[in-house]
Amino acid sequence: MPTYVIPTETGPDTEPQDLRTTLDGQVFQLSLRYNTRAAMWRMDLLDDSGAALAAGLSLRNAGIPATGALLFQRGYPQGMLAAVPSDNSTEDAGLEELGARVLLTYRTQAGG
Repeated sequence: MPTYVIPTETGPDTEPQDLRTTLDGQVFQLSLRYNTRAAMWRMDLLDDSGAALAAGLSLRNAGIPATGALLFQRGYPQGMLAAVPSDNSTEDAGLEELGARVLLTYRTQAGG
């Protein structure tokens, strides 16, 4: 099961971020926002037309991947989106750390 890094912007003034990415041959939109009160990144998952599939998914370093509960539902990516630290830390990505210390990754469901 290959794992891919989804490029995100890093540094000051990089929030919010709206990305388009292809996951397992299907185009999705990802809307990334930093929640200051919760001190974590949140992600909305949309299909290619902009229709919401899921909102407010937490990009946490530890625990269930962002899309873990959505697996195998029609229209959703069949793999898993997850925030993965590049160090041994279990701290969530800070405002300027997503794409640097913590990477947004996609692990395909099947080999491919």
